[in-house]
Amino acid sequence: MIEKEPEKTSQNKHLSWLDPLSKAVGLIAGTALVGSVAYDWAYLYALGLSFSDIPTSVADHMRSALNWIPTAIFAVFVIIVLELFLRRSEQGMTEEQLISTSSHPRFTAWFRKSPSFLIVIFALLIPILYMLFGHTFSSSLGFAFIILWFLFSSWVNSHPRIMEKRSREFRFAIHWLPPVIIWIASMGYTAGGASWYADGKPIRSTLYLKNTTDPIQVRAIRLFDKGVLFKSAPDLPVVFVRWEDIIKIEKCTPKPWEGVLKKWFDLPKEKETTVKGKGTGAGTDKGQTINDKR
Repeated sequence: MIEKEPEKTSQNKHLSWLDPLSKAVGLIAGTALVGSVAYDWAYLYALGLSFSDIPTSVADHMRSALNWIPTAIFAVFVIIVLELFLRRSEQGMTEEQLISTSSHPRFTAWFRKSPSFLIVIFALLIPILYMLFGHTFSSSLGFAFIILWFLFSSWVNSHPRIMEKRSREFRFAIHWLPPVIIWIASMGYTAGGASWYADGKPIRSTLYLKNTTDPIQVRAIRLFDKGVLFKSAPDLPVVFVRWEDIIKIEKCTPKPWEGVLKKWFDLPKEKETTVKGKGTGAGTDKGQTINDKR
């Protein structure tokens, strides 16, 4: 019995990394679900709707993650590249080293802090501009709320007694999780407004419904687990139709970027494709075919 105890202790040491890994995975999964719910809430809010108006499910919220996760990954990638570039251009020196080695230390210190002051000023002005000019500044509210939360969180956690009582992980979660949720919600609000209220938006889909003879030309459409939300014209209301009332959906795929030369010199363009999806009554598109039309 005495000889087996070291072996058990060694095994526990090898598995000690599983506990923080499981916590990190749980935190990421929970944040993704909450972020997707915030994305869908803001998306519907931009249309004047709510979850009580549209029957959504957990599958809809998880599928919404596919809308904002690629943007989030790209944003993190851009931040990492920018940080690496700045580190290389500053030759790896710290903030104090950059100021002390400058020929004008006071001006350098002021110049490097000036962007922070400008960001705070813009964050304070954006809500005022939204109240004065309305929807024009709605897409910037997310940025303002994120900056204001960072300021509030830094102030709340700055007291020495609070820093002693709260763990580092808890302070990290308070500081970063709300801005992440706000950012995801702002993406949903922007997507809802841009997709549904843009005048002159081209027709992207054709909807065939039961008990109707003429197809519906749709400018904006979103598929849910229980049905389809669409808008056929800027001056018409948003309509939700369940899958059992849909025969099929034809969707025009967007044209690829043809380059500046084709646009300037009017060279021959690519063919436009239409994807025909048959409604199955369960929210899926089976047996899709692609037809080319000039």
